[in-house]
Amino acid sequence: VKGTDAQGVTTIQGAWEPYTCGTPCIGYVQAGSRSVTVILPNGCAEPARDSGVTVRGTLDTSQGKGTYRVLACP
Repeated sequence: VKGTDAQGVTTIQGAWEPYTCGTPCIGYVQAGSRSVTVILPNGCAEPARDSGVTVRGTLDTSQGKGTYRVLACP
């Protein structure tokens, strides 16, 4: 997690690790020993494993602690 702006949108940067990609595509963004779960918007192509991604999203506590719903495809 790089930071959160005043509107509650968080920038997340790291390596993509898929969990399950269907509708929606869910994965992890990992930077060093830290990772967060992200849910990509419907229709996004799954990034390649270990590819560097930067996404912006909002915390989605309905999906568990530390899960972010991404606003746009990476």
